[in-house]
Amino acid sequence: MDWPSSLTTRTAPAFQLLEERVKAYTPEWAEGITGIPAETITRLAHEMGITARDQKIELPIAWTDCWGKRHQSVTGRPVAFHAMRGLAAHSNGFQTIRSLSILMSLLGTIDRPGGFRHKAPYPRAVPPNARPPKGPQAVKLNKPLDGAPLGWPESPDDLFVDDAGGPVRIDKGFSWEHPLSAHGLMQNVITNAWRGDPYRIDTLLIFMANMAWNATMNTSDVRQMLNDKHVDGDKAGEYKIPFLVVLRRLPVRNDRLCRPGAA
Repeated sequence: MDWPSSLTTRTAPAFQLLEERVKAYTPEWAEGITGIPAETITRLAHEMGITARDQKIELPIAWTDCWGKRHQSVTGRPVAFHAMRGLAAHSNGFQTIRSLSILMSLLGTIDRPGGFRHKAPYPRAVPPNARPPKGPQAVKLNKPLDGAPLGWPESPDDLFVDDAGGPVRIDKGFSWEHPLSAHGLMQNVITNAWRGDPYRIDTLLIFMANMAWNATMNTSDVRQMLNDKHVDGDKAGEYKIPFLVVLRRLPVRNDRLCRPGAA
């Protein structure tokens, strides 16, 4: 059957789109930025690929994957990655870690020893799981949360939403929009606060995170959001995020965005 052109969409495999996107970023291009010889980059890439493909190991450990399928052993690929504070402390650290995740996907080390476990197996070893708080009634002034701040919802009854089904958290974590956000959605906080979605706030507290420098997908826009003002209405001229408080052990770029009286 021939479908009208208005009802068709051209598609391509994800790896084809990735190849087209990175085709220009050759080892020679990277050498000009990093100073690492192109021959060294090529050699390391070849070594990682060969090791992941040809030197895999089998561990006699039974486990259940995220689709509920039972496996009697774990396939290990001895190419190890770890990306946390070291990379995250640098400019564009978010994008560097994203690139490592793509590399792990290419090498097949996702959910394998040596790589990151993006999809933890179920059921977990020690049930029941920790669950997030339930509803706005769990958040009370000068009182502890009625539940762990993070957790693993197991049913719609475990979502952190109000009576109308709307998100309680500013990042929309554990809502119908992001139900399985087990580690929260820190990268959404500033954007949501700037938009006033799901609600407006008067004070943003940033603790041990440097959102204006690296811990976000778009640092330039984040800096703009933290300085943006209303242009009309009864709040014209006021900051969209009125007060910014930064708590850090050392000075960071967030500090420069704190306005007098706001930190």
